[in-house]
Amino acid sequence: MAFKSFLVSRFDHTHENTFFRTVSNELNNYFSKIEGQFILVGNLSVGGHALDAIFIKNGAIVVIDFKDYSGKLSFSENGPWRIRTENDKIIFVAGGGGSRNPFQQVNSYRFSLIHYLSDRGEKILEQKHENISWAHICGMAIFHRSIIFDNNEIPAKIQRYFHVADYKTYLEKLCDVGSTNLAFTDKEIYRILDVLSISSEHLYDATAPIDETEKTLSYDPDRMQKIQQLLPESVTGTEKKVLSFYNTMISLERLNEASVTNVFHLSVNWAQINFNQFHLDITTIPQFLNMYLQNARESFPKNLFVSLNVYFDGEEIPLFYSVFVQSEIDDYQNISIDFNSFDLFTVVLSELNLTEDIIEDISRKISEERNILDKLRVVSELLEMKISLGKTISVGLSDESRFTLQLQAEYITIGYEVK
Repeated sequence: MAFKSFLVSRFDHTHENTFFRTVSNELNNYFSKIEGQFILVGNLSVGGHALDAIFIKNGAIVVIDFKDYSGKLSFSENGPWRIRTENDKIIFVAGGGGSRNPFQQVNSYRFSLIHYLSDRGEKILEQKHENISWAHICGMAIFHRSIIFDNNEIPAKIQRYFHVADYKTYLEKLCDVGSTNLAFTDKEIYRILDVLSISSEHLYDATAPIDETEKTLSYDPDRMQKIQQLLPESVTGTEKKVLSFYNTMISLERLNEASVTNVFHLSVNWAQINFNQFHLDITTIPQFLNMYLQNARESFPKNLFVSLNVYFDGEEIPLFYSVFVQSEIDDYQNISIDFNSFDLFTVVLSELNLTEDIIEDISRKISEERNILDKLRVVSELLEMKISLGKTISVGLSDESRFTLQLQAEYITIGYEVK
């Protein structure tokens, strides 16, 4: 048999298992008619990395990562990848494994496999087989669905070892990829499987039913690490560090729970506004005023949410925000707002599918800025997109847990003591 497929363990999600089955069947239909050994291995671990798949043949080893997106794809070597969907919306393509984008993800997996096999070369290669160069291992991001992509967006130097394909084009790319520096015998191909601890017990049965329960965590084990990462490095003094710690915890809790209701928009002319001294009069929004006053009479009133909206790919979105404690608002006709102190509204970026590490990187870098325009510049540079101030701000009611409210109360108390 010229083609064999192995699966170390089932994938976590049904769509991943379904796509692996499709790929395995299509490769089998094609390569089973061709002389030589062709191997697909799914869901394996190499050097601490979880690889979706690798494809091995005489002349090539391909590290594969599956992506479930469709639309017009934009490539970036260092920044996030973007997809413009059929609905003309922009979303970001997650990198996974703490990587900024699929290229960096696949390339890190590729290097891991290169080092792993290079260290075990004597166990793999036959005697006097000296022209093998493991550096010729390449990577490929394969999209489950149809994408529109100009391969020339990939720099020429990267095209030598990295490829992008979708469900219609991956087969021909796997056929085309090859290097005389990876000319393996059939025995050497099976020795590669041996050093990867792939055996007959991992042979894939494409007829087996797919029955998965997606895994979820009920807690975030990295919460403390996130808080430490987001603390501004410039803060000095014990009291100020405590205040900064509380402020960061409050921001994280709000973003994790983020529930904003009764949202209304207010037109603004930024040319006439002082960013650090804006006075909001909610009586100019009668509908919201009625809801706000009714909310103020509740036993546990919601706080006031205010967002600064920006133009993001032609659409206005709330990118920065602040929450004002209801009990501290004395005059709802003259609420003092400092836009320069606004935080990143990460919920919106999560909805755009930005990875957590990119969002944390943006949050960390804007925490070092003191001006809202500089914060906007940071986001624009990191996302490699033109982002500009919108024509509105938004107000709403922020529903927060009692734990968040307790943190806020302690923060205020400590603040008064420090003063």
